[in-house]
Amino acid sequence: MVWSQTHEVCFCRLLKKAIPIVGGVVGGGITFLSFKPCCLRLKDALADTMLSNPHHVSKEQENAVYDSIITGEFDKIILEDDDDYVVTTEEE
Repeated sequence: MVWSQTHEVCFCRLLKKAIPIVGGVVGGGITFLSFKPCCLRLKDALADTMLSNPHHVSKEQENAVYDSIITGEFDKIILEDDDDYVVTTEEE
């Protein structure tokens, strides 16, 4: 079969419609691959909090942080390496 101008026009139309679809798939794949690790870490971090787990058992440090936030008697809250919370108050 001889390549005619009609075939060229049809091929160009197909290519013109396929490029955005391929770009969307590639862009969506890149977004998925870049966000997936962050989402898993966030999911693990929020898995056992007061708001997300109705059967959550609060630790003493969590209660101290919560109480200091409610009363407003804190300068900053520091999360140490061993996941213990330290609340520094204005009085200290």
